[in-house]
Amino acid sequence: MEKIKKKKPYVSIFVKLAVIFFAAGLIPLLFLSRFFFSEFVDNMETETIKNGKTTLEYAGSFVDDWLEKWGELTVSMYTRPIAERGYLIDVLTDESIQPSEKSVAMRRFLLDMASDSQITSVRFLERNGNLYYVSNKPGKILDSEAAVVWKQQELSGRRMEKTIRLLPAHTDSYFKTVEDQVITIERNFYDVRSIKNVDQCLGTLYIDVSQESINQIMDSIDIGDKSGFYIMNEAGEEIYHNKRVESLSPEVSSLIAGYSDAEYGTLQNQESYYHYQKHGDSGWISVVSVHKEDVLNRVKMTKQYIMITLSASCLILVLIYVGFSKWITIPIQKLKDGMEQIQKGYLDTRIKIGRNDEIGLLGEGLNEMAAQLETYIEQVYGAELRQREAELNALKTQIKPHYLYNTLDIIRMTALTNEDMQTARMIESLAGQLRYLIGSSSDKVCLEEELQNIKNYFTMIKIRYEERFDLKLSVPERLQKAMILKLSIQPFVENAVAHGLKFKTGQGMVWISARQNEDILELTVMDDGVGIQPEKLAKLQSQIDCVEGTAELSKASGGVGICNVQERIRKNFGPQYGIEIKSTEQTGTIVILRFPCLFFPEGGVTNVPGSTD
Repeated sequence: MEKIKKKKPYVSIFVKLAVIFFAAGLIPLLFLSRFFFSEFVDNMETETIKNGKTTLEYAGSFVDDWLEKWGELTVSMYTRPIAERGYLIDVLTDESIQPSEKSVAMRRFLLDMASDSQITSVRFLERNGNLYYVSNKPGKILDSEAAVVWKQQELSGRRMEKTIRLLPAHTDSYFKTVEDQVITIERNFYDVRSIKNVDQCLGTLYIDVSQESINQIMDSIDIGDKSGFYIMNEAGEEIYHNKRVESLSPEVSSLIAGYSDAEYGTLQNQESYYHYQKHGDSGWISVVSVHKEDVLNRVKMTKQYIMITLSASCLILVLIYVGFSKWITIPIQKLKDGMEQIQKGYLDTRIKIGRNDEIGLLGEGLNEMAAQLETYIEQVYGAELRQREAELNALKTQIKPHYLYNTLDIIRMTALTNEDMQTARMIESLAGQLRYLIGSSSDKVCLEEELQNIKNYFTMIKIRYEERFDLKLSVPERLQKAMILKLSIQPFVENAVAHGLKFKTGQGMVWISARQNEDILELTVMDDGVGIQPEKLAKLQSQIDCVEGTAELSKASGGVGICNVQERIRKNFGPQYGIEIKSTEQTGTIVILRFPCLFFPEGGVTNVPGSTD
């Protein structure tokens, strides 16, 4: 006999609310005033000092993140590509590049580096004195005279460090009009192509970061009216301090800088406590000063806090009640979020409530419903996939006979017309096409294979039409291994000959080109034939745009056409890919086929995102 699982006792939300309201509200309030009188005043100074240390940790964390951010940005100049120019090392060392081209490439590079909103300007100074710059602020124009003085100072006193260097806050006076308070981040750029040249400095990158970006964070820290935050370097030079305080005295700065072995520390004089933290290899030191007058002011305010606490007891009870209400609404919000995820199609969503009240029951019901729905969808989706696979196989069986019959008909007509060796050439081309057609069961082939098949086909076309027509291919070598659907280009080449070039007087041409547009492979089939009439083109485009039923349209037309190719592309890769047709009467027709940019490397198919060729 199975053991009956004991259910947890049911406790209503109202009972829970009442118990917590009295236990967590009224009773603790009786002890609250005594606690403030006996403990809070005595510990105020200690807590204020601890608050200064906590503030230092917060500010130090910000400085570490700030340093890491700009350090990573400056290092990225080694790996950040420049459109059509490779990398920065290529632009700087290519002696054949014209000055105007180099200036354009450097400006592209600097604009890319200056994408952060905190950056006011970016400059790059070559070792030969060439200066390039961009600015994120309208109206910032380089002052040529000031720039010459600045360049001479930098070139004569250039340091050879390989790490990031930060300059104290200053005014970017090398600009004519709009001047800002900035902190300059400096890093040398070295020739890292070989060990021999690794110590050769090619130039220096300077990034001006608005001091306001630090002020917005540091001015929000409340540690007192006379207390403040400072950043200094290991030499004791002050790099930054928040607006509401004065600079550190030279005595305090040198004293803090002298404790080089201590990562954290605290100093004090007659006026303030100074908490400092050193930041790794950068040499920066964060300092938080806690003025003793601010501590005394906080102690004086303690009595006011106590009175406010006693008079605001009702408000506290309300806040407790609100907090408990949130404890109720949080699981409800989880239920709402879970339902939204399920509506979006994420049927594996499960809600964890962990409670034995009404909300817990709702969560269990939602999880059970999602599980059942997921099972049902998987069954229906599996059946649909099997149906689509059957339809695709049917499409393949339509394409093969159609293509074979057209080819054999061309050979038959040529054999009757030409009693010479041309027939042998055509048969050889047909053999190559047949091997391509039935040699592999895979529906996906390399672009190179498809183009070779089209070459074989066009060999017979040129013989059949007495060299009137020609084929031209323009496909980059790296796209030769791109993956496309088998016999996806062939129908459009046939159409170009049968419906475009055939009815044209004189010579004709079919062009096939390929290019990569981001992660899309675009194949273009173009002819200079008689084109398509506008009404026929509109009807053809409407058939292509109709995703469902294209197979039926093809059957109704008596053969396999472009609708089948459109349907195969979309079933294999999705509705965002497919065919686009443009045509002008008496000018020609252009067909664009779009596939995902996939390749056939060793080990399998790989998606290779890239730039436009």
